[in-house]
Amino acid sequence: MVADVVYGPRGAEKAGNPARFIKYRTVRVDHANKLLTVTTNQVEAAYVSPVGTQRRLQALVAIGYTQTHLAEQLEMRVGNLSKIILSDRPRLRAETHQAVCNVVTRLWSTPQHGKRADASRRLAARRGWLGPLHWDDIDHDPAPATVDLLEEFVIDEAAVTLACSGEQVKLRPQERREGIRRLHAAKLTDGQIATRLHMAPETVQRIRKQLQLPAVAGADRQLIA
Repeated sequence: MVADVVYGPRGAEKAGNPARFIKYRTVRVDHANKLLTVTTNQVEAAYVSPVGTQRRLQALVAIGYTQTHLAEQLEMRVGNLSKIILSDRPRLRAETHQAVCNVVTRLWSTPQHGKRADASRRLAARRGWLGPLHWDDIDHDPAPATVDLLEEFVIDEAAVTLACSGEQVKLRPQERREGIRRLHAAKLTDGQIATRLHMAPETVQRIRKQLQLPAVAGADRQLIA
């Protein structure tokens, strides 16, 4: 229906009818009403910025994943994966972006070890690629958070405990994730966690989804002591 409204009646071009390329002057009322109910929030873009996708793939290389392994996970050729990581193209297909997000969700918390992993880390270091915990918002941050590469997976227990109690403590990315994990286990909602950790609710929701934690229902649930 939408294609007909935009391009003209289907089948007309096969009969050599130029009307195929002339827009309708009128449409059925029920069709118009259906189209008018669609909002921009309901329409998924076919293409997205490549920045977040590139950073995610680079982050996995930085924690030891080879490009060959990542290409296998994404069911694509290594050459195509390399083009995505290195390309300066202005956009990327949305389904490719989502596929990479799914792979990162599975792999980001399990760094690889061994000779091939070490080679991947060296490659990432030479190119300045950073691990997944260097980003607060990997899609939109103009620059990474400051994280010591040797401490990327180290948790400051005292800082996390203070933050979970409501104290305004400066946490590193991995500590924010740990705080969200603990407060989620205590059955706090995204909004309550955001208040407790002095974060935006949208950020809490994004990180919770990365951690594959289900949403906690009940906005009026009491905060833990």
